[in-house]
Amino acid sequence: GLSAWLLPSTAVTQQIGFYGHQRVHLVDWMRTSTPCGARFLVNQRTEGTFTALTGRFALLEGMGAFLRTGQLPYVAQLLLSAKGFFRAPLEHEAFLRQHDISYVVAAKGFQELGYQAPLGPPNVRQLNAAPFLHRVYSSRSVLVYKVDGAHAEPASPLLRGPYLHCMTSPVRL
Repeated sequence: GLSAWLLPSTAVTQQIGFYGHQRVHLVDWMRTSTPCGARFLVNQRTEGTFTALTGRFALLEGMGAFLRTGQLPYVAQLLLSAKGFFRAPLEHEAFLRQHDISYVVAAKGFQELGYQAPLGPPNVRQLNAAPFLHRVYSSRSVLVYKVDGAHAEPASPLLRGPYLHCMTSPVRL
């Protein structure tokens, strides 16, 4: 009886461990293989994870605008535009250029990096076919594409100091 009770919880723990391991590999790659001024577009809302763990800018990261009603129209439009890009990348290259995006990060499943809503799943077939994107990182749970012609601006002065700064060494566990 005890085995039947423990077995399902062990499977969930192993899955969570797998995704945690995948996330650490991605963060290590970002820290060691991308410039400090790189700008990322991610198909999941990560609530500041990339900025905190790498010191790089992610366009859709951060606090939601629902309590700052003056920002809400801008943020809603930004999210809808990003959703349009991930649904049809071949038709929305201009969105990447408008926001100086260096890398596109596409989580393949649900809640690998954050949460999907409101962006939804990426159109991986079109991401792979886009002539302006080149895959530079791949794992079972995430794909990263470098945007052709993108250049990293200097890192923001807001990402300096003891807590938020560009990190270039692997994560120490």
